[in-house]
Amino acid sequence: MWDKSVSAFTLACVIVLGFGDLAHAMDVTPIQVEMTSAGKASRAQVTVRNDGDAPLPVETRLQSLTLDANGARKLSPAGEDFLVFPPQAMIPAGGS
Repeated sequence: MWDKSVSAFTLACVIVLGFGDLAHAMDVTPIQVEMTSAGKASRAQVTVRNDGDAPLPVETRLQSLTLDANGARKLSPAGEDFLVFPPQAMIPAGGS
């Protein structure tokens, strides 16, 4: 379980594509979100825009990023602590 005594952490949303050749046809904003455990900053919205001419299948994977004493990054799964809606989507051409 996430330690609620930590005031903020970094949540990285990684979009997993169903088809590798479509990776150049999308834009994700923001790709990193700073969140807190309560209040207005405890939620975020990430937008995926399909710039291509074909439907784009996407699936979200949430990871928590922490830094050790030396500044080295460590990613760990964060999915159980968050609600993502929708977790999967088919984005139409030109849509978001």
